[in-house]
Amino acid sequence: MGFGWFPDRAKLIEQFAGITADGKDDKATGILTLAVGGSVVEFLAYIDAEDKGKAHFAEHRKRVGFPIKDSMRGMDYHKEIQKMVRSVRGNYYVKGKLVESMTPELAKAIATIVAKEEKPSRGCKCQVRVIAIGGKAAIQGHDCYAFRNGKYLIVIEAQWTGKEFSKIYVDRRSKCTAWVGKAMSMLNALSSFGRKKSGSTLAAQAVGSVSIAKAGDMEGGEGEKEEEGLPGGKMASETKEELHKEEHDDSKHIGAESGNLRVALGIRNVYGNKLPRLQNLKARYDPGNIFRYNDNIVPAPEE
Repeated sequence: MGFGWFPDRAKLIEQFAGITADGKDDKATGILTLAVGGSVVEFLAYIDAEDKGKAHFAEHRKRVGFPIKDSMRGMDYHKEIQKMVRSVRGNYYVKGKLVESMTPELAKAIATIVAKEEKPSRGCKCQVRVIAIGGKAAIQGHDCYAFRNGKYLIVIEAQWTGKEFSKIYVDRRSKCTAWVGKAMSMLNALSSFGRKKSGSTLAAQAVGSVSIAKAGDMEGGEGEKEEEGLPGGKMASETKEELHKEEHDDSKHIGAESGNLRVALGIRNVYGNKLPRLQNLKARYDPGNIFRYNDNIVPAPEE
């Protein structure tokens, strides 16, 4: 979607919002994926009888023009829909922002972010995902997490190729993280939802690169020669230590431990009064706190 005679990307984003979280039927949801300088893929789901879903999306399908491919049909929620978006091995830098509505200004900003001229460089794959939330997830409980009434999670995602910690790898990583930062600045300028007064973002985000690809998993661009060394005689091991330093900082985790001191709460607590119960569950299933990033819950102490 989004090529030639198709609606421009801002229009596609607004139409997607109108048929999902900003619409009147909370059984409709979806994910809109916009690749920088590339295609637009719309995943739509209607959680009810197939004929009702067809009727709900009928007019919308006419408005988007003539997609390259239209595979909309009745699907099994657990066997098919949940497996539509698959994870891919690689090097990623991801941030996200919750917004309470999709305004025309916000749609235009996202369209600008994914414009062809915004692509960082060769070997970089960047995209924006607009994830409709709303529905039951937006119902406010007395102890629900903050900003639960956000209607959309906008995920800014950059992926790059290259031999791990080579000169090309570091250069692409720098360009990708810069693109993500620029995109987040544009979104924050239009919406303060999901932010503290100090300006720190509370939306879901993965800080730093998550490098899970081994040499040979992902190939570099054709004709490019990977360099073993780095400028200034810097060794790859030193760069690796710098790039991953933030990932091992426990000081921002909820219930973070400091030496023998167990702090009840870290910098933020998005779990409300459910935290003690969650800490007990963590102690039962993950006593070693192996899964400890993002809004980590430290296991309850042994009694």
